[in-house]
Amino acid sequence: MVIAMIVAAATCGPSVMADSTDASSEPGIAAVLDFTFDAVDSLPDGEGLAGAIAGRSGSVLIIAGGANFPDSPRWETEKVWYESIQTLDLAADDPGWKTLAESLDGPVAYGVSLTHPRHGVLSIGGANSTSHLASCFSLSINDGELVRTELPDLPVPLAYAAGTLDGDTVVIMGGQSTPGGAASDAVFLLDLDADESAWRRGPPIPSGGRILPVAATHRGEVMLFSGVALEPDGDGGHRRVSPYLVEAWKLDRSSDSEPWIQLADLPRPTAAAPSPAIEVGFDLIAIVGGDDGANLEKINQLKDDHPGFPEDVLVYHSITDRWTTRGAFPGHREAGVQVPVTAATILIAGTGTALDGSTLIASGEIRPRTRTPILTLVTPIIPVQSLAMLDWIAIALYGVVLIGMGIYFSRRENGTEDYFLAGRRIPWWAAGISIFATSLSAITFMSIPAKSWDTDWIYFLQNLGILVVAPFAAFLLVPYFRRLNVVTAYQYLEYRFHWTLRLAASALYMLFQVGRIAIVTLLPALALTAITGLDVSLCILIMGGICIAYTVLGGIEAVIWSDVLQAVILLGGAVWALVILVGGTDGGISGLVADAAASGKIQFADPSWDLTRSSLLVIILGAIFSNLIPYASDQSVVQRYLTVRDEREAKRAIIGGAILAVPASIIFFGLGTALWGFYRSNPELLQPTEKLDQILPMFVVAQLPVGVSGLVVAALFAAAMSSLDSAMNSVATAFTTDWYQRFFPGRDDQKLLRVARIATISIGVVGTGAALLMVRVNDPSLLDVWFKVLGLFGSGVAGVFLLGALSKRTGAIAGWAGLVSGAVCVWTVGYFTDISGLAYAAVGVLSCLVVGMLVGLIDRRATPFELPPRNS
Repeated sequence: MVIAMIVAAATCGPSVMADSTDASSEPGIAAVLDFTFDAVDSLPDGEGLAGAIAGRSGSVLIIAGGANFPDSPRWETEKVWYESIQTLDLAADDPGWKTLAESLDGPVAYGVSLTHPRHGVLSIGGANSTSHLASCFSLSINDGELVRTELPDLPVPLAYAAGTLDGDTVVIMGGQSTPGGAASDAVFLLDLDADESAWRRGPPIPSGGRILPVAATHRGEVMLFSGVALEPDGDGGHRRVSPYLVEAWKLDRSSDSEPWIQLADLPRPTAAAPSPAIEVGFDLIAIVGGDDGANLEKINQLKDDHPGFPEDVLVYHSITDRWTTRGAFPGHREAGVQVPVTAATILIAGTGTALDGSTLIASGEIRPRTRTPILTLVTPIIPVQSLAMLDWIAIALYGVVLIGMGIYFSRRENGTEDYFLAGRRIPWWAAGISIFATSLSAITFMSIPAKSWDTDWIYFLQNLGILVVAPFAAFLLVPYFRRLNVVTAYQYLEYRFHWTLRLAASALYMLFQVGRIAIVTLLPALALTAITGLDVSLCILIMGGICIAYTVLGGIEAVIWSDVLQAVILLGGAVWALVILVGGTDGGISGLVADAAASGKIQFADPSWDLTRSSLLVIILGAIFSNLIPYASDQSVVQRYLTVRDEREAKRAIIGGAILAVPASIIFFGLGTALWGFYRSNPELLQPTEKLDQILPMFVVAQLPVGVSGLVVAALFAAAMSSLDSAMNSVATAFTTDWYQRFFPGRDDQKLLRVARIATISIGVVGTGAALLMVRVNDPSLLDVWFKVLGLFGSGVAGVFLLGALSKRTGAIAGWAGLVSGAVCVWTVGYFTDISGLAYAAVGVLSCLVVGMLVGLIDRRATPFELPPRNS
């Protein structure tokens, strides 16, 4: 049986289904969330189970224990408690339920069931016909055999609680210790990986005890929803209180002072809904059904006309703290297909079947004293929005313009001076814009708004570090690069230290850029593919092909002027999106600022000296030293210094690019905050995303007008290509100048120009091919190792440049000692400490300077280096 439900609004016209209870019916609104509800094989006895132990061990479903009522009249019979164990192998060629010969030690129901990737199905507490239980154990399948492993008992018996896994830690919340007793506000935690596992108490639920809540772990945070409060009934017991709870809470385990944070209330109670809640994409949580207490009296009076439980799906967005109702479970009461309660959810993953990514609701109760044998499969579907023809035309025209620029500037190239340095005829303002554009990428275009959308403006200060670094680079480093008449930054290292340092730094730069080309091509392609449905390989080939074409034709001059165009489109698209976002936010700009400030979304600093997190000290260190590395040692940036007429123009270019970074940072961080305000005001429009940095592309494609979205998608391509073209030309420059000319001296200029163009094509093909390979392999770990190894030396190389500029007597030995010590110190800090990665650049640069200076004091053989005068 397959039941499909589209919880959406039509792309134009009214809602597509009457069941879409809260979906917008406004024209032009795209589908916001889809679910499919399927059913796997029903339980073999034809009767369902409430509160069963349910989970997955590998590809095998395990259902054990549970409770039910015999056939009619159900209200007059006693509950039957079970201890049998049933399994279903989802990956078997002929799957079917098996009732094992083994059974539980005794009947168990209404405990917490969780699935752990190594331990299998966890059973925590529960109840039987006479008492509540403290026993805990796990069930797993090993080589086809059932394995039971005992876990520490709970400190107190507990049934009707909620639980979730936070990594390897089991978190149990609420419940009831004795039949008819008070509801518990206790929280218990068990670390499954501890050498001596034992339950420990967590901070109690602040608003009091409850039974039958719903738990969730979302992005590493433990959450608790709804539940039922109990009050004394006057006869020594407790009864349910109506209305049921609509509270939502988040547990911050790292905080001792205020561990519980209250979230927005649910639209209605969801007591006993399938738990843990279902994660949808990266940032949504879905709760299916649940008991809202509307028919509590019929339950208390044992009435037989209970209509069943609510069937709508509540969806919570953790970033905006908003709830929406996204349609309803497609129940058919006459067929017994209704949303169940008192059932565990089981995430299907790693089975190698088509069910991976879906969540199973394991049997459950569809009306008081009525269970269902059906196991319901819930599959969230991330929607895909296709670009319109007008969007494609805008993107195509942009590509044609870039290639046309390459053809135009190719006519002005008479040799390597033009190809590498544009004949030194670039205006300072164009070079400054190009420096700014080169430092950005499509990753930046997506990740900065995503960061402020998710958190706050703490990283804004890191971008402002360029204002400190730019004057330092302009007045300390530019004179060396310009007066020595170098073509690559690494030629300076040979003049100042030794040719071996030049080749080492040049090689590290080229190897790093190969990986960078792959990643800055792949990540935006993946984001656009996830949102628009474009083929990821096609995206990679489009960006790589266009970049190779205009870069190999027009050299650095085409690269710089395309950067200028790309910066205009990039910032123009961002401003356009910002205006639309603010216009769609309740209260406009003033409402956005007020709401964001009240919610802590415009926090600029964490005033702390803690080096293990993004404290103010760490941000300042990152702001200065992370920006210093490209301005001191990155050929992609340094090459722009050399394309202008003279030293004075180079300094103006650096300062101009730095100043441009300030409004750009405000725009990009503002985009994230505006996205937060827009979707907080319009939560029904929010689509699920697979990753955090897909939020801006999702908005662009789903909400911007046709044609405009194409221009902004072109801006995403532009941001990627502004990094690609710079890397291609700069690597070709480094290879030709630092390597080819050294080992093949005396070649004429036209020969060198041909070599440079071949190198440009080669690096473009290799980088694009690496991105395509990563798509095929689908394993980023190799590239992670690549960046980690090469990244050890990045700050050390920058430190060597500074060492040469700040001292006159340090020689080759001091330079090599500084480079190696920088790498060793960065590795040591990264491996043995918890210091934030933002501080690694400072560690590498400062250790290189200190060690290099000390070695320079000992090794006095180096001849003092004198910088040539400005006009030499």
